[in-house]
Amino acid sequence: MRSCTLAELEAAARAARLERFRRGEPEPGKARTRPRSPEKIELLYKRFKDRLKRYPPYKDADGFWVFPHLTA
Repeated sequence: MRSCTLAELEAAARAARLERFRRGEPEPGKARTRPRSPEKIELLYKRFKDRLKRYPPYKDADGFWVFPHLTA
């Protein structure tokens, strides 16, 4: 088995990353590459407002704010 140099390994990694980019796949550990559509953003905003109305924030016995709409 032939051992590779560091430069050869880096070149192979660059080529693999470029191929994944061409196919439209996100890099492992990275955020979404495609932004959300305006319709999806509007839906998420409406859902958030609805939950905020149904589960309003309050202060617990220790005086800390509790936001149940984020966990409901």
